[in-house]
Amino acid sequence: MDRLVILLILWFTGIAGHAQDAIKSIQIVDPQGKPLKGIVVGINACGKDSKLKTKEDGTVKLSNVNCASINIHIGNKFYEDVDTLINSAGGDVKIALKDKIIGLEDVEVKAFRPMLKGDAEKTIYSIDTRGLLKNAKANEALRFLPGVVAENDTYKILGKANNARLKIDGVAASVEELKMLKATDIKQVEVHNISSDDTAGSSGEINIIRRRHERPRIYGSAQAWTNLLHPLFGNFDTFMFQNKKWDLGARMNYVTNKQRMENGVERQYPATGSIESLYEDRRFDVTQFSQALKVGYYPNSNASITAKLSHDKYSSDITHETRGFESELSNTSAKENIEHYLALLNGFLKIGENNSLLLKGNYHKYRYTTRYITGYDDFYRSSMDEFTAELVSENNKISWLWDDNVRIGLKSVWRRNDSHAAERSNYSIQQLHASLSHNFSKKLSMHLILKGETDNLNHERSYEFLPSVRLNYNMGKAGSISANYQRNVVRPSIDYLNSDTLRVSEFQLWVGNPSLASQHNDAFELSYRKQIKSAYLTIAAGYNRQKGIINPAYLDPQDYNTYTYENIGSKDEASLSANWTQRLCKGRLNLSFTLAGLYTNYDVVRNFADAVLMVPEKGFGWSANLNFSYLTTRQWQYSLMCSYRPQTYSFNTINYQKPFLMGSITKAFFNDRLEVGVNFYNSLLYLNRTHATSNFRDMQQRSWRKMYMNSINLSLTWNFGKWFRGRRGAEDTDNNDIELRK
Repeated sequence: MDRLVILLILWFTGIAGHAQDAIKSIQIVDPQGKPLKGIVVGINACGKDSKLKTKEDGTVKLSNVNCASINIHIGNKFYEDVDTLINSAGGDVKIALKDKIIGLEDVEVKAFRPMLKGDAEKTIYSIDTRGLLKNAKANEALRFLPGVVAENDTYKILGKANNARLKIDGVAASVEELKMLKATDIKQVEVHNISSDDTAGSSGEINIIRRRHERPRIYGSAQAWTNLLHPLFGNFDTFMFQNKKWDLGARMNYVTNKQRMENGVERQYPATGSIESLYEDRRFDVTQFSQALKVGYYPNSNASITAKLSHDKYSSDITHETRGFESELSNTSAKENIEHYLALLNGFLKIGENNSLLLKGNYHKYRYTTRYITGYDDFYRSSMDEFTAELVSENNKISWLWDDNVRIGLKSVWRRNDSHAAERSNYSIQQLHASLSHNFSKKLSMHLILKGETDNLNHERSYEFLPSVRLNYNMGKAGSISANYQRNVVRPSIDYLNSDTLRVSEFQLWVGNPSLASQHNDAFELSYRKQIKSAYLTIAAGYNRQKGIINPAYLDPQDYNTYTYENIGSKDEASLSANWTQRLCKGRLNLSFTLAGLYTNYDVVRNFADAVLMVPEKGFGWSANLNFSYLTTRQWQYSLMCSYRPQTYSFNTINYQKPFLMGSITKAFFNDRLEVGVNFYNSLLYLNRTHATSNFRDMQQRSWRKMYMNSINLSLTWNFGKWFRGRRGAEDTDNNDIELRK
């Protein structure tokens, strides 16, 4: 009996040992032993074929394998094929791939970069830097992003009215931060047509994903420029340090220049036949200074912390000469200051394979002051302190939601407004948002965002429901088509709420309105995009309905010089726009052209119909935008940006504008260390004059403005950098310009 028990124990122990050694995973590594992600592993077990793709750690998981042996096949264009038979009872397996030797006859060079991915949530693009100088920055590369309209350091997604929000690795970024990032350090760019971060001031999101480098390095630049036509000096200096776990960046910018602006106004009163005119000559002695520090810590692939501090100041000494409507002369001088302080903290933590947490904290201080030195005894001050905290949880593969990704976030904003004459006022905003991305099939996908907000603006509690949804249908080689709807709310800024009087001149006075309510926008859009070899075509049609628009309002029949702000009416906009982005000459020539048409109609709400003096406008307008860049084989960079909007519409005014031109010629010397550039900004005075016509109930007004913006700048940029020695692993690189012949 004892012998039988011992034999049974030994037999079960053998079975347990055999089960423990059964294959649970197969790991695929490169010749250096580094795990390979995204390798397709073909498996034949028990006569059944299947394909699995390796995860971050290079593994594929096996389950319910009851066969004695398993056939494995691995085929990849960069590694030798593997066909092997493994014993299912042999324990976990590691397979090391061998590099494939590829001859030039097997490689085809492509003159275009592919669109990597596109669905309802985002479109991912790679960046082609062949047409840029070696030390070109990210802001230059984004000029030729398909479906994005770039103009003077601003970026709009085609069909959108507002600028896109900029991010680097998911963290909010400024244009100055783009000027610190090398274009060659961009791994890919994600374009989101709708985002949970969309506000009244931004539409859509452009998120730059950086490459991570194993080896430590230091790099940066020192740039200085001067104007050959007018007094101007500026500099922009950057410094960056990076290693596997730390990023440190700093910048400093200083500009001083003199500007001049002439204004003229002519008023005609049909009832009396009288005409009166005004002339103003304003001169500005401007100083701008900004500095910023950014630190990023990446202890591992599952966690990161980013902190940023910045300060921007604009200061101007203004002299103002006026010949009034009754030919009276006056001279005034004033001091104007605008300051922004920003502190930001972002923390990211990945929990397991499917969950992550994102914590964001933000402080923003805004301050604007105007003090008259001579002419008037006026002082205007407006300031705002804003604190924001947000917690976002992202959960992947939720079983009861089609195994989709869900993001849920809670956001709280607290604002304190302050002015010279009025008392301080506080209000807060609480937001709960959730987003879901779902693929109905390989072709049809959906991205849904639901936001609920509440605030106590004007000491009254209000509630808002702000949904956004985007559908995308991928038609393969025929392109893709998308449709989306978005609703948002526009809350009045501190300057609109400030009851103090801001005196621009005796004939232009602004008075805020503490009782302003929020504005609501509903936007509908239909878009199409297609890649045609080295070109991208994007077309967008949209309709935007705005209710309770916040707008300047003239209400006193005896006073056309003073206005306040009111929720005065509604605005309807219908637009059709197209963008063509092309790369030629083996990628050395980049071209982006946008053409847009717009119909605008304004209406006055009933309760202001009898009081307001303004007659609303409506009509058609169009605009064109061109970005061009060419890099010669001798490293000469030629660049041109042109925009033209013949006429645009505001509530009761039509604005007529001349084209805006900006060009540059840049040459790199000393192994790309020194860059010498000549930049042209509207060098013809003809281009700087604009005029407008405004309709009032008892008066017609025509105004003109001449801006002395023309300039020819000479710039010098010194680029420095050093790679430090260290163990160099397989860094995060890719090359989409070559493919194996089939």
